[in-house]
Formats: sequence, structure tokens, C-alpha cells
Amino acid sequence: MGAADGDGIEMDTAGILHEMVRLRDNGETLDAAWSAARTAIDGNDAGIGGDVLGSTFRRVYDADHTRVQDLANGVPPMMAASAQVGEQCAYFYRAADANGRTSMPGAPR
Repeated sequence: MGAADGDGIEMDTAGILHEMVRLRDNGETLDAAWSAARTAIDGNDAGIGGDVLGSTFRRVYDADHTRVQDLANGVPPMMAASAQVGEQCAYFYRAADANGRTSMPGAPR
């Protein structure tokens, strides 16, 4: 989202902010879809059974099932947090750019 201008990098803050909204929206969409999938997966848990075959299967399945759910549960919040940081960076960049323009002697205003 930046282009070299010969003296450094210029950030397209409007573009960054737009993409951060998209990232946050995609995280919310993913969260809703994962919630529905998680409910469906958990709803089928009883079908594994408690007999010898079911118990043998669960020794392998349960730990992996929990690990995958824990990891997947963390993705939407990470997307939201990344979007928030990206927005902050764009705002900080704008503020620093404005400060630099007004603070430097002889700088164009």
C-alpha cells in the first residue's frame, strides 16, 4: 500500500483504512461461519459413542479436536486486532506527516 517517492515511503492511508475495514469484516464473516461449523461438529460428537471403538477413536480425536477448535477460535479475534493495529498505523502516519509538514522550517504547507 505504499509507493517509493524517492525520499522514502508514502503510505496510502485511505487504502490502508479501506483494507482494514475489509479485514475486520472478513473476520466477522469467518467467525459466524466457524461458529455454525463448530456447532455442527459438536452436535455430532455423541455419534462417536462410548464403546470400545468409540473410546479408542476418542483417544486420538479429542486432543486434536480441542487443539483445532482453540486455534480456529483465535483467528477472528486476531483479524480484528490486526485491523485495529493497521488503522492505528494509518492514523499515526497521517499525524506524523501533518506534524512534519508544519514543523519543518521551509516545508510546504
